[in-house]
Amino acid sequence: MNSSDVADAFRQCARRIASTVAVIAAADAKGGTAMTATSISTLSMDPPAVLICVNKRASLFGVLERDAEFSVNFLSVGQEELARLCSDATSREKRYLDPAFAHGDECHAPTVSGAVANLICKQVRTISYGSHVVIIGEVKAVQSGGSAPLLYSDGKYCQLAVAT
Repeated sequence: MNSSDVADAFRQCARRIASTVAVIAAADAKGGTAMTATSISTLSMDPPAVLICVNKRASLFGVLERDAEFSVNFLSVGQEELARLCSDATSREKRYLDPAFAHGDECHAPTVSGAVANLICKQVRTISYGSHVVIIGEVKAVQSGGSAPLLYSDGKYCQLAVAT
């Protein structure tokens, strides 16, 4: 396979793997920004940390590369519209104005109300690779809800079905 074929096959493979949908949000003196993401992983329990992958062209990248606090908000079933809003490049200015965003007392990073969980993080390291940057965030606070997580697979939003 040539590199173009491998990239296409990898893209198709990645689409088929179900992932939890999250909105990553941050704010600075210029205002807030947010993006929908599924490239999020637990990195460490001691200290608690996550890694997120952000395209260098994303508006959020400019805020995160400056040692910003940010939130990772794992969306609930029923929050598909917010996921779409935060993934639509034409609605960048509208994202942060959505009433689902709330400002907590623990940091300046906005969180999403009604999410399954909100992680409040501090960027501690970045690793550049290709078109993206891997951002390591030390988890400073956790807020949990009790609803079912929103998933994304094969180009569609979906929810977990219990296997029997």
